[in-house]
Amino acid sequence: MVYWNDQDVICATIGGIAIAISTTLNLVLFGRITGLSGTFNSVIKMDRTAGFDYKLTFFVGLFTIPALLFQIFGNFVEAGTYTLIMFDTNEEIAMKQNVAAWIIGGLLVGWGTRMGNGCTSGHGVCGMPRLAPRSIVAVMTFMGSGFGIATLRYYVPFLTGGPSFGEEYDKTWPWVSLGILCAGNLIAFVVTMSTGGRRLELFISYILGLIFGFGLVISGMTRISKIQNFLIIGSVWDPSLAFVMFSAVTINFFTFNYALKKLQKPLIKVDGDKMCIPPRGTIDARLIIGAAIFGLGWGLCGLCPGPGLLVFFSMSHGILFIISLIAGQLAFDYSLQYINKRSQEVKSIVKTVIQQAKDERGPGQYSQMDDETGNEPTPKVQ
Repeated sequence: MVYWNDQDVICATIGGIAIAISTTLNLVLFGRITGLSGTFNSVIKMDRTAGFDYKLTFFVGLFTIPALLFQIFGNFVEAGTYTLIMFDTNEEIAMKQNVAAWIIGGLLVGWGTRMGNGCTSGHGVCGMPRLAPRSIVAVMTFMGSGFGIATLRYYVPFLTGGPSFGEEYDKTWPWVSLGILCAGNLIAFVVTMSTGGRRLELFISYILGLIFGFGLVISGMTRISKIQNFLIIGSVWDPSLAFVMFSAVTINFFTFNYALKKLQKPLIKVDGDKMCIPPRGTIDARLIIGAAIFGLGWGLCGLCPGPGLLVFFSMSHGILFIISLIAGQLAFDYSLQYINKRSQEVKSIVKTVIQQAKDERGPGQYSQMDDETGNEPTPKVQ
C-alpha cells in the first residue's frame, strides 16, 4: 500500500518550485551554486575566504520564515479544510528515535556531506540539472543507503523509543529559539550594514534564503516522520517528497542550462565575470563512500543540513542534531588536514632519503627514469 495525498503532492511541488527559484536566482545573479552543507560549514568556521558574510545572511534567511511560522502557529496551520503540518511534535518523534539516533545521524550526515562534497541541495537540486556525473552518482548512492537504513529500521526497529528532555524544557525551548532567531537576524543586519558596497549582495542573499526556507517548510521537508516514510520501502511509503526534487530539478534543468550557455556570466559581478561552477572532477571512492555515509545518517535521523537547521527551532532534540552535525563536519575537515600534513611529511622524508642515497653513491650512477619516478635508484650499465 502507498500513502497518497493530493494536497501533500501539491505542497511538495510548490516547495520544489520555491527552491528552484532560490537556486536559479543565486546562479543567475551571482554565478553561485547553492550547496547547504558547504554553506553551513563556511558559517560555523567563520571562513571569510569562502564568502562567510553572504552565506551567513543566506542561512539566517533560510531559518527565519519556518521559525516565525512555528512561533506564531505552532506545529501546523489550518487553511479551510486543509491542515498543513509543518513540524512533528516532540512526543511523536520520541517514539520513533532516541537520543542516540539524533547524535549518530548528525555525525554521519556531517562527516558524509564533507567527504562526499554535498548533500540533497548541492548534488541533487543543483548538480543533477547540470547532468554532472559526480552529482548523479552521489544522489543514487545516498538515496540507496538512505532507503536501505530507513527500511531496515522499519522492519527491525532499533534506536527507537527515547525519553524527552522533560515538559519544562519543551516549554522553555520555543522561547530560547525565539531569542536565537532574533539574535541571528540582528547579526545578519549588522554584517550587512558593515560591508559597504556589498549591502545589496547580502540583502539579496537573505531574500534567497527566505525563499529556500519557505520551500522547505511548505514541502514537508521539515517533518522527520514524512522524510522517513518517504525512505521506507513498505506499506507506509509516502512518495510525495519525490515531487520536491522532481519539480526543482526539472525547472533548474532549463534555467541552469540557459544561464550557463546563454548568459555565461552573472548579472551582478561580485566574484568575477565567470560562473562559479564546480569542476566535473572524477567519480572516486571518496565521493561514493561519503555519499553513502550521508545517506545512512539521513535515513537514520530523517534530516539533512538544511531541514536540520529548521528543526532546531521547533524540536527540543534538534540541538543534538546540530551539535553532532558540526562535530561530524569538523572531524572530517581536521582529519583530512592531518592526513594531508602527514602525507607531505612522508613525501619529504622519502625525497630526503633518496637525495642522501644519491649523494653517497656519487654522480653518474643513476638513470634518468629512476630520478623521475622516485623508485629505488639502479646503477647504470657500463
